[in-house]
Amino acid sequence: MIKQIKKKLLAFTLFVSVFFFGLPPTYNKAKVVFAAELSDVVENKSIITEPQIIEETEEVSEEFIKGWTNLKVEVKLTPEDDATILTTFDFNTPIEYIEYDDGWIQIEYEEIVAYIEKDYISNEECLYREYELPQHEDFKSYMGYTALTNRKSRQYILQHDYAYTGDYGIRMVDGRYCLAIGSHFGTVIGQYFDLVLENGEVIPCIMGDQKADIHTDKLNIFTKNGCCSEFIVDTTRLIKTAKQMGNISSIKEEWASPVAKIIVYEKYVLD
Repeated sequence: MIKQIKKKLLAFTLFVSVFFFGLPPTYNKAKVVFAAELSDVVENKSIITEPQIIEETEEVSEEFIKGWTNLKVEVKLTPEDDATILTTFDFNTPIEYIEYDDGWIQIEYEEIVAYIEKDYISNEECLYREYELPQHEDFKSYMGYTALTNRKSRQYILQHDYAYTGDYGIRMVDGRYCLAIGSHFGTVIGQYFDLVLENGEVIPCIMGDQKADIHTDKLNIFTKNGCCSEFIVDTTRLIKTAKQMGNISSIKEEWASPVAKIIVYEKYVLD
């Protein structure tokens, strides 16, 4: 009699446990779980403990997509235009991401989830070529954009249809500084390139004009004063230190370093 009561209590306890707490969770791989079919305790039927195989659907984890930034972009805490900016990525920065919605992609940044606008991502790396420069001084000259007067020229079109006066009074397009460099680098008006300085600083640039071969050395790199980069500026808004010294390197401490390398990208603003 006591044994029968114990069996009934055991069955009732198991029934209550399953009813209120459910069966133990299953994991990614199929596991053997013992599905007990409880009998009617009152009728004192036996408990069936025959094992059954229950296959659980494996968790689906989205695979990261490899991409590159196609502009200098802001990395944001939430997928909103006015969200907190965590950092910025330079043009052609490789990233891994997953699709979030039609307007945003999701990345992992410093162990947190972050977001970038989808329009700023390309699934192909932008091709580029690099030019190492011989040692020279850190002098960087400038010219006024109003000196470009030929209305039919690509230089004029870039300045008046695309460019704006940005940081320090320098003309800019797509967040890149407008510069003139020599023909040695094979660039065309409206083409992206970077100045990589000896100290590691990178200045994002866009070809705004070309230095005439007659005004550069035999390699068509440096002018007579040893300068390889001429910034295009709005002289009425150029920062005072640069105007006084005639040297754009004086604008920022990080810019007071010679150009060690020029990276030219296969990306163009003008058709």
